[in-house]
Amino acid sequence: MKTKLLLFGIIMFGFSLCLFAQTADELITKGDELYAEMTDMATAQEALQYYRKALGIAENR
Repeated sequence: MKTKLLLFGIIMFGFSLCLFAQTADELITKGDELYAEMTDMATAQEALQYYRKALGIAENR
């Protein structure tokens, strides 16, 4: 029983890391899209916010 719980815990931990990685990748992609069409300072700041959120997720892993 303990082995099954340990295995389940490891699988769930790996799954949560995958979700964090996917989320960070999505944020970076959104930031890249905004950066590519940057026309004003507001758009640049919004892109920077996406990059900061992605960095925060990556650091918390």
